[in-house]
Amino acid sequence: MNKLKVGDKFEFEYPFYYSTEETSFMDIGCRKTEHYDPESEEYSITWRAHQMGKVQFEILGIAEMVGKYSNRIVIKRRYTWPCGRITESSRVKVITELRLNKFIQANSAFPCEYKLNEQFREPKVYESDENTPF
Repeated sequence: MNKLKVGDKFEFEYPFYYSTEETSFMDIGCRKTEHYDPESEEYSITWRAHQMGKVQFEILGIAEMVGKYSNRIVIKRRYTWPCGRITESSRVKVITELRLNKFIQANSAFPCEYKLNEQFREPKVYESDENTPF
């Protein structure tokens, strides 16, 4: 396991998706699609992303827990959107040291497998502020 300390920063690729197929508004994460096949009685979930950006975790604090409990890590998240825009979350997040180490080992901060839609690979670039959806 990595020895974590306050001030450490970790950057990972992170998926982004279009809110609807008709618009250019993006959201952080993946689109969840659920499918149930009544004939085979199988239920499946697929996660899809349209483009890739980045997320950066910065460690703000570490709470050492007693006994068998995993230490808690206080992090701040900074997202780099596929178009290059950078946003910071105004809320801090608390995760366990074990979970952060899993993200580091997997080199991914998204908690499950997802598929990248090929038709949306190139990020949309906006030439002026009046066309920018954010």
